[in-house]
Amino acid sequence: MNFSIKCFLVFLAGFLLYHPPATAQEDGRFSEKKIKEQELYIEASKFKLLGNLDKATELFLELLKKDRQNDAAAYELARIYADQNNNREALNYAKQAATLDPGNPWYKRFLADVYQRNNLFHEAALIYEELVSSAPSDEFNYYKWAYYLVQDGQTEKALQVYNDLESRIGINEELSRRKHTLYLGIGDAQKAEQELLKLTEAYPDNTDYLHLLAGFYRQMDKPQAAKATYNKILEIDPNDSKAFFALSSMDAPGADESAFLSTLDPVFQNPQVDLDDKIKEIIPYAEKAAATNDQAMARELLRLAAILDRVHPGQAKVCALNGDLLYITGQKEKALQRYRQAVELDETVYSVWEQLFRISLETADYTSLVFYTEKAMDLYPNQAMVYFYNGLGYCRQENYDKGIPSLEQAQFMTGKNIPLKIQVLTQLGMAYQQAGNAGKCDQTFEKALQLSPGNPMVLDGYSFALATRGEALDKALDMIQQANEQLPGNARIEATYGWVLYKQKNYEEALPWFQQALNHGGNSDAVALEHFGDLLYQQEDIDQAVEYWQKALDQGFHSPRLQKKIADRKLYE
Repeated sequence: MNFSIKCFLVFLAGFLLYHPPATAQEDGRFSEKKIKEQELYIEASKFKLLGNLDKATELFLELLKKDRQNDAAAYELARIYADQNNNREALNYAKQAATLDPGNPWYKRFLADVYQRNNLFHEAALIYEELVSSAPSDEFNYYKWAYYLVQDGQTEKALQVYNDLESRIGINEELSRRKHTLYLGIGDAQKAEQELLKLTEAYPDNTDYLHLLAGFYRQMDKPQAAKATYNKILEIDPNDSKAFFALSSMDAPGADESAFLSTLDPVFQNPQVDLDDKIKEIIPYAEKAAATNDQAMARELLRLAAILDRVHPGQAKVCALNGDLLYITGQKEKALQRYRQAVELDETVYSVWEQLFRISLETADYTSLVFYTEKAMDLYPNQAMVYFYNGLGYCRQENYDKGIPSLEQAQFMTGKNIPLKIQVLTQLGMAYQQAGNAGKCDQTFEKALQLSPGNPMVLDGYSFALATRGEALDKALDMIQQANEQLPGNARIEATYGWVLYKQKNYEEALPWFQQALNHGGNSDAVALEHFGDLLYQQEDIDQAVEYWQKALDQGFHSPRLQKKIADRKLYE
């Protein structure tokens, strides 16, 4: 809107709000004094519109000095002071405007708002009592009057206001909900129930109102009344999943969660019940199964997910749910397959892509990891984790020419996300090490430690890199000791501890560290398995060494050096 149009609107507003008294006219004309006052009002309004509130305030005050009966100027001053949170002055001028023009409902409403700002709820309620009296057909005034009465502690009077309004407009949801809440607040459960019953009787086919009533009965510990209400809902809508799920949970209160899930078959087998409702019902159980590693619950959930597969075929969210549950039950390869199906059916859910990347990495399916991260780059060019996983995939394939640039791009995209930046820098440091660039490796780890001094995972990676090169082994040992003190029992750190001692040729002390690492989960870490095999070879236990090298190979670590060790039954470093 250009300046001339704004000025025109301000000028028009001046004529609409500013009404000189009849005595100001002489032979149908305004006096020169009133014309100047009108011009001053328009000028003040212009500055207010342009955001210059100080100048607008100055001019409105000047106008009010010239004409102490100017209600419009007082009203505008009240609004300006309210915008500036000067509630004392806002109240002063709002009162003045309402007094000068007591028949103006907008002045009164604004005055009530300013009373509220000053916590004067009693005075605000009195304003709306006047407004209801002068405009009994305006519903808004009743709601505001009741609101201020409640704030003033006059709950009984607020209920009477709602009853008066109900007698005028009839029963409706808004009124019934408010009265129900107020009755609960004063501890009158019987009248609270009556309000919901009146609502359901007025609209007998509205299941939303019946759900309100059933929920109230459950809140009041009236299970039989709640069940009867849920059954009534199912008579109206046999496919109401919310009612069915509620009844199922009430019918098996003593059953464990796995047993409860087994009761859900009928609703899951019903294709008319909304798929999202079914999934929402079991998501909390899936989260709990993942957090507690409850395999019995996970298997029961997987069985329900299989039903969804049959009843709702070709749904990406069902594929993703199956993927989650298969992963929880340790079926990573099958989970990976379901995540692939999910992203092929619907590529818009980024979290599913990230799960696909994570499991591809865990299962050492680096070809899949590279393929899907390359595809995701076109869809999510601003997601640092896509580049991170892409870089890891290439590096695991020993393609550092492609892997390192992706990790560098990921590091650039982390921005102010320091934890993610540390994670990326740690992997980038390892990539430089594997690519034979020791200088950049050390620089990257030093940068990570500057951002997060003493970070145990950074110390672990840096120590591992130095040990692998056989350099600065005393420094490597010091760093891995620090890391272990911070995260005792961490398999990765314990394996690195053993590796540093191994590189120092301290085989006797290295042995228990590797054994601890394997006991704490390192038996799925191909690198730890290979290094333990190396240690066993140095202790002349060739058969055991080859066995652990083979275990490393079985974990997907298909390096030519490892394969040669197994084939020749000989250590190559």
